[in-house]
Amino acid sequence: MEIGFILFLALISQETKTLKGRALLNPDISAIGNIVNQTLLENKIKNEFFIKEFEFAFQGYLYPSIRADIFLTAHGPKFGANHEHGVEGNHIGLDLEEAYVSLLNIWGGFSGKIGRKYIEFGKFNPLHPEQWLYVDPPKVIQNMFGTENLIGDGGQIEFLFPLPFLLRIQGGIFRNFEGPFQDVFYSSRAFSSFGISEFELSFGTSYVGGKTEKEFANFIGGDITLDYIKGYTKLTFILEPILAVDEKSKFAGFYSSLFYSTGRFQAGFRIDGAEPHKETEEEHTENKISFGISPIFAFLLTETTKIRFQYSFFPSEKPKHTIFFQLIFGLGPHSHVLQF
Repeated sequence: MEIGFILFLALISQETKTLKGRALLNPDISAIGNIVNQTLLENKIKNEFFIKEFEFAFQGYLYPSIRADIFLTAHGPKFGANHEHGVEGNHIGLDLEEAYVSLLNIWGGFSGKIGRKYIEFGKFNPLHPEQWLYVDPPKVIQNMFGTENLIGDGGQIEFLFPLPFLLRIQGGIFRNFEGPFQDVFYSSRAFSSFGISEFELSFGTSYVGGKTEKEFANFIGGDITLDYIKGYTKLTFILEPILAVDEKSKFAGFYSSLFYSTGRFQAGFRIDGAEPHKETEEEHTENKISFGISPIFAFLLTETTKIRFQYSFFPSEKPKHTIFFQLIFGLGPHSHVLQF
């Protein structure tokens, strides 16, 4: 009833103009491939080649201010999983990754989204793999959510303040689809952005909370992004620390990155700080945070095809050294996200 009432309000608030022809009848269709070669440097060199993901996107408008986005994915195992061929559960399967309706203009600055979606927690979690600046997710994200992204079925409502700079708040209720929560969890986020000359500063704070297998867990994050843009040159700094709160508060970790981009090239590095993996945790009882660094280089072959090289060094983890090669290519309008 509540969802139906929101849809009704959104419909009656629209302008009288309508979409005609292809804009209404035919959605934009895109496909993106993500192929990874991973080399683990341990006592023995282990090389793994796998299809990270093939994504199919169907996007279009149902009404002038109501948009639908559907993402189907055929994917292989996640980073950190067993990639050996022939192991049951490692086959490529088709999943409904995201499917949601965006109500772009409910009333007076309010908007909303209903369906299955990546939860808007921090800077990294809302992004699809082809939008990442890195080959693999930051360690703190993998450790905190037990997966690469937190995904839920539900809805959220947003409010955009009528200010000369961007200020948006939102809150949502979801059922867990992929993540650490058993069933219902809650999310909220406040985000702001403004530009000064050739600089653009954006920052936000996020929250998710719900019942896990052991207890009710809360995660609080902050994120800051500073962009310097001049012509085809771009310098991007990102910092995202995360706090875990259950019976007591603890620092879950952080990641930070700095990238320099031109029209065709991108180079930079990521620094990770997170709790060590369970297998190595006993060896580092004095220091609960394990650090790592990952130099990264990417080259845009065409506007919709790029390659990326990444070397990750984590002295407290196993393996300590990992080398990645990634090929990403796209067809259709959604492939514009591959550009730097």
